[in-house]
Amino acid sequence: MHPTQLYETAAAIGFFFLLSWIYRKKRKAPGEVFLIMGMLYGGWRFLIEFIRGDERPQWLGELSYSQVVSIALFVISGVWLFLLRSRPQPVSAEPPPRRPRRPGRSSRRPVDERLTGFEATGPSGR
Repeated sequence: MHPTQLYETAAAIGFFFLLSWIYRKKRKAPGEVFLIMGMLYGGWRFLIEFIRGDERPQWLGELSYSQVVSIALFVISGVWLFLLRSRPQPVSAEPPPRRPRRPGRSSRRPVDERLTGFEATGPSGR
């Protein structure tokens, strides 16, 4: 009998740190980290089902229902990730040039009295 719940917890913590690193350093497209999580969890769940101690019905040959769903999740996430990464990335245009400031104009905006609760002259009203 294996403590599969502890294995699952350790894997989830490992997935968190790995996916956090991928999100910060390697992400190329929106949704990529989610698809990688689908692949990681699907593969892990497929393997962990072999060492579970409880009896579960066989669904497809020697595989349980959870293993079949895990295979589907892994394959769908992998294909989607491949398609997402293989499509051409949009060319990032240079930001528009900044307009030069006109001399004599302040960059500060006037204060709206309704937002601050004070009159424009200050809290004492002088």
